Amino acid sequence: MKRDRRDIYSSYDEEERQRYVANDKNVRNKGGIFKLIGKIFVCLVLLFVIVLSIVTTALTVYVMKANDSESTINLDKDAIVGSEFTSVYGKVSNGEYKKLNVIDSGVKRIWVDIADVPQHVKDAVISTEDNEFYNHEGVNFKRTFAAFLNMFLKFWDKKQGGSTITQQLLKNITGENAVSGIHGISRKINEIYKAMSLEKKYSKDQILQAYLNIIYVGHGNNLGVATAAKIYFNKNLKDISIAEAACLAALIRNPGRYDMIKDPNKIVDRRNYVLNKMYNFGKITKQECESAKRSPVKVNAGSLSGGTRKENQQSYFVDSVLNQLVLEYLAHNKDKSWEEANQAIKKKGYHIYTTIDIDMQERLEKEYEKLKFAKGIQSAFVIFDLNGNMKACVGGLGKKMAGDRSVLNYATSHKALILPGSTVKPFVYADLIEKNEITYSTLLKDAPFKKVEGKMWPENNDDKHSDKMVTVNYAVQKSLNTIPTKLLYDQGNEGITKFCDFLTNKLKISNLVSPRKPLKDGRFETCAMAMGSLTKGVVLSEFSNAFQIFANGGEFTPLTTIEKVTDKSGEEKIKFNRKKIRVISKDTAAVCNRLLRNVVLNGGTGVAANLDNISKEVVGKTGTSNDGRNLLFIGCTPKYVAGIWFGSSTSKPIPKGVVNPAKVWGNVMSKLLAKKEKEKETFSIVAAKEQTFCVQSGLLCNKSCPKKELGYYKRDNQLTKHCNIHK
Repeated sequence: MKRDRRDIYSSYDEEERQRYVANDKNVRNKGGIFKLIGKIFVCLVLLFVIVLSIVTTALTVYVMKANDSESTINLDKDAIVGSEFTSVYGKVSNGEYKKLNVIDSGVKRIWVDIADVPQHVKDAVISTEDNEFYNHEGVNFKRTFAAFLNMFLKFWDKKQGGSTITQQLLKNITGENAVSGIHGISRKINEIYKAMSLEKKYSKDQILQAYLNIIYVGHGNNLGVATAAKIYFNKNLKDISIAEAACLAALIRNPGRYDMIKDPNKIVDRRNYVLNKMYNFGKITKQECESAKRSPVKVNAGSLSGGTRKENQQSYFVDSVLNQLVLEYLAHNKDKSWEEANQAIKKKGYHIYTTIDIDMQERLEKEYEKLKFAKGIQSAFVIFDLNGNMKACVGGLGKKMAGDRSVLNYATSHKALILPGSTVKPFVYADLIEKNEITYSTLLKDAPFKKVEGKMWPENNDDKHSDKMVTVNYAVQKSLNTIPTKLLYDQGNEGITKFCDFLTNKLKISNLVSPRKPLKDGRFETCAMAMGSLTKGVVLSEFSNAFQIFANGGEFTPLTTIEKVTDKSGEEKIKFNRKKIRVISKDTAAVCNRLLRNVVLNGGTGVAANLDNISKEVVGKTGTSNDGRNLLFIGCTPKYVAGIWFGSSTSKPIPKGVVNPAKVWGNVMSKLLAKKEKEKETFSIVAAKEQTFCVQSGLLCNKSCPKKELGYYKRDNQLTKHCNIHK
């Protein structure tokens, strides 16, 4: 019969009973803790098994793929040597790509075929880097697994390398070298797959040949064992000794540390390590090993003749392409300098496919070579399609000199900021039309509204104002300063901040200084930005591209000069995430389009840009900075957006009448488009509602209104009231 626990306790005196109860509780508590620890341990084991299963499955999938696929990497001499040259391409009329430029990375190499590599050089490298090279199929799984375990269990003090010569070759070709975290594991698995695939396509000798010609050997930008033999010993590779071959193999681990020209003694221990490896694997005799170890490291530095390929002339467009690529590289490598990023891109051996229209670029360059202006005047021109793809650009007057982007590119460089003048005004009007605060025919007073340094401000370009009520259409056509500045002023600092956000976030116009984040000296954008007076300035290409919203129905795509970037195997290496967004409604875009159309018609400030003579409808806006040192015209046709800038490189303004940007724009575009597009081109403005208004009241006209005009309105903000002046 089972006794109750309380009956057991009753047989003891009270003190003993209390002790027994306490002890019993402790035993039960400890048992619970052990059970909890056991559960946690079991969970951890199960978690490890799950993770290991996932990794194993992924590895198995990759390995299975390796057995069914062939590598796209090319190990031929032309491909390896060509990998140091970044090539830039453009599409010709039949849709095929033409090579525009080859950019030299500065690499120096003496190529050597495997048949001309001495056996003791091959033995030195293989003994040190991968003694199982001729036995594995691209991967040494024992070494890989040991290196993987050592990452967690630390069997060895130093990090153990598991890479074979084939895997090292892949790292040199692809530049992929992540070593930790999920990226490191992913990279390693992918590398295993590629290594096995590569060994299916190429023989061991072909792989070794590529490796011996691609390895970095230090002391500058030198690659390959034959190059190392020349620069360290001033010998041809076939003439070097066993000891010198061991030195070359020793360099591979750390060329900077073992630079024999800086300090020959630093490599001795590593060289002897290589010699011991060669002896242990039966590649040299004991006597050869000891003799080589006794010989001093004798450096006889040589130089390479020929060496690098001479840089050819780059157009301003190619400059812009490479600059965009550098900016993209820096966005993902924030610790690098501009020059480091520039050199890194050159060494990648990329194939860069651009958005250029080759014929348009060549014609634009010829036109700019013809332009002659007084000393101290510079100019730039840039053309986009309506999806932000740059088609042509010229960054300066005259013929561009050859060089590595040493000439300032006024079209696209962030070092060449310009003041856009009145070309900002369409965005002010667009913002307020979108909000239904103004319409095509809203009446506003043409008058200064603020006292600045004892004078009323702002004035128009001719230092006059009418003190009359004028329509928005008239204000745009005549490029009045008074009205858009007052409109923005009335929005207050909060409104100016939102307008800066609109330009920066939606239209990707950089370098604006929002009131939310002023400069250290306290400056920020004010209502003066409505007439182009900015704290810093803008980039011509960015600002011109923003005008696409007035030609394509209110949508915007960030600018680019690049379609895609691949490595030499055709694999896409850099992706450009360019999403088209709606910035303003179709209705607003249509209204603004008609406002800007009047700028190039009779009475407008940009009439010289009109292309009706070649059946191309143009909308656009002129711009002059307050100091008179910047003159612009940005215009759109139904297929293109183009911006032109003239600027003074001195502290003096450009004399009036010397340059008419709208006229030069019209001349250049007529020559570029007349032969290119034969058919008539007009804008679609079906989103806008046409209404006839009275110029004096800005309202729907009556029969008795003396002056009437056709206006364009958003469908949700049409005129509903008739003129109250002429009843």
